Amino acid sequence: EKTIVQPENPGDTESNYAKYVVSSKNSVTTELAHNNTSATYSQTYSTPSQITRSNNAILTLSGYAGYTITGFTLSMKSNSKAGTGSLNVTCGNKEVYSISTASFNDKSWNGAWSTSYVDITRDDEVTDFVVGNNEKITFTLEATENSIYIQSYTIYYQSQVSQPEVNYKLSLNETNLSLEKGDEYQLNPITNIENPEYTDSSSNSSVASISASGKITALKEGTTIITVYCEDLSASLSLTVKDTISAIKNEIKTLDTKAQLEFGYTYSQTGVVKDVTMKSQNTGSGYNMDSATNYASDVGLDPQYFNVTATKGNPNTNVGIYSDSIRLYAHRSSGVGNTLTVSLLD
Repeated sequence: EKTIVQPENPGDTESNYAKYVVSSKNSVTTELAHNNTSATYSQTYSTPSQITRSNNAILTLSGYAGYTITGFTLSMKSNSKAGTGSLNVTCGNKEVYSISTASFNDKSWNGAWSTSYVDITRDDEVTDFVVGNNEKITFTLEATENSIYIQSYTIYYQSQVSQPEVNYKLSLNETNLSLEKGDEYQLNPITNIENPEYTDSSSNSSVASISASGKITALKEGTTIITVYCEDLSASLSLTVKDTISAIKNEIKTLDTKAQLEFGYTYSQTGVVKDVTMKSQNTGSGYNMDSATNYASDVGLDPQYFNVTATKGNPNTNVGIYSDSIRLYAHRSSGVGNTLTVSLLD
């Protein structure tokens, strides 16, 4: 959650201007400036307002943090047929406007010589900029040929009328989530940020991945933290991925690590393996079983995890699997005592 200040209506602003008139080589008189602003002025030539070759004049304004500067006007003049210089305007360490060295009659300045003060207005050419915290606006005038003159500086700015606090939030419906291997889940973040753009991450991408659109894919058994980011906010959930085979193994383990399944009994198996149809053996040698063979696949189990072997109660009889569901029978009555052993592999 974060709190920021913004206008109730972005267009609801007041237009203002402030004027600074050169009164000496080291000061300006302020007119109509914002109460919390201040100005410092200095010029290297001795005559106020005049800037001769290799001299400059610098005006620095403070106190406009949070305001939008929309333009400025300089009241200036030149000699009757001479006067060349440059202008550089900065906000903090950023240049926001400049005039390269040119004569006063160049179009970049006035377009004509003038011994009377004229307004050099730069509203359309200045891109609006917002003054940051502790940033100062600086006007630097430099002359390369005698002489240019500066009488006053006027800046235009906008101030916000209303600035209520807005609490931005980001959250997820789930804080803990459990998926089976192979499952997918679509994240739906909740936020009051307009037109939000999200990025996502998984702390263990081998357990679960997340796409650019926020779809989680469970890859293997384990845990991971899924995090959603929007601007400088974030929200997370803890994800557990279960392996379906592991789930079966754990359930069978509750019976016994090595369970003896006797013929003639009915055994139920829960979990993802349902309605197992086991291999039926015909009479004769085709159904003969031995203790060295793993018959897991014949009873619907994965031989990667289970070992199913047969033990004869009578060495002179055959043992077979015969089923109509999950019931196991001895082929002959003389096979009483025959067993089928199911064990879990490491």
